[in-house]
Amino acid sequence: MKQHHVPANILMGIVSLTHIVTGLSGVLPPFPIWIAMAFYGASKLDLNPQFEHILQMYGAYMVAVGILAAFATWNPLRNKAIIYGVSILLFIRVIQRLFFFEQANEVFGISAWFYWVQTAIFLAFAVLLILFRPKASELAKGS
Repeated sequence: MKQHHVPANILMGIVSLTHIVTGLSGVLPPFPIWIAMAFYGASKLDLNPQFEHILQMYGAYMVAVGILAAFATWNPLRNKAIIYGVSILLFIRVIQRLFFFEQANEVFGISAWFYWVQTAIFLAFAVLLILFRPKASELAKGS
């Protein structure tokens, strides 16, 4: 692990861990869905076969993003594209959350405070990942 990229290592490590843990809660039977509910602040969730299938697919994507983030955690200089991809994903999630708060609140019972704090955290991570990404000049030097 490159020590001079400690902020990128820490940020991507957190992204990796949270994506893998929440993703596994949707992938592994029986569904430890309370993990995802706790992470997203959902107080109600009506499971049915259709929703369980969607959770399985969503969980697979979350695990895959977490594994990719782990590569960027280990070597952010060589995996800058993953850092950009995760940043874009987080920006998209923030935009979605701006438009769909009412729906999320109604369907999942997420408190406004929890929802907006988490949205701010997603935005902060997206911005910090861009700010602390390794620079192209470092790759040219072979750091």
